Amino acid sequence: CLGDKLLRHAISAALTLDLQRLVAFIFADNQPSLKLFQKYGFVPWGTLPGVARIEDRHYDLCILGLVL
Repeated sequence: CLGDKLLRHAISAALTLDLQRLVAFIFADNQPSLKLFQKYGFVPWGTLPGVARIEDRHYDLCILGLVL
């Protein structure tokens, strides 16, 4: 899947740049993306409840992190 390829590339590039942490912000309703990032070792670091309003509905934003 394209998401897998892009995420693998991002992690590889981060390691090449000697970064120590990666952070992802994903809407809580976006289960496919949350599962993809968790597959690569990202873990929950926090949630911003109701931070986004789209078409009169509020959405939570999950913060995921990966220690490289």
